[in-house]
Amino acid sequence: MYSKQFLASKLNEAFKEYQSLEHQYNQIQQELQMRQGALKTLQELVNKSAQEQVSSDTDSAPVTSIGSAAENVEMEDVA
Repeated sequence: MYSKQFLASKLNEAFKEYQSLEHQYNQIQQELQMRQGALKTLQELVNKSAQEQVSSDTDSAPVTSIGSAAENVEMEDVA
């Protein structure tokens, strides 16, 4: 049978190990939250940039220019 002193020392060691692991876990959780926040911000910036790119692409090439080009082709076919 183990002595109470031996069991108490083992329990104390186990508790210290638990506290150390809990501290590491909390640090990892904080790091994860920071990275998730950074990822969300990056995703928002990418989406905004993509929307602006689509908007500027459609602004620089109006649909009427495509229609005019089609009309020119039709006129050449007739002539």
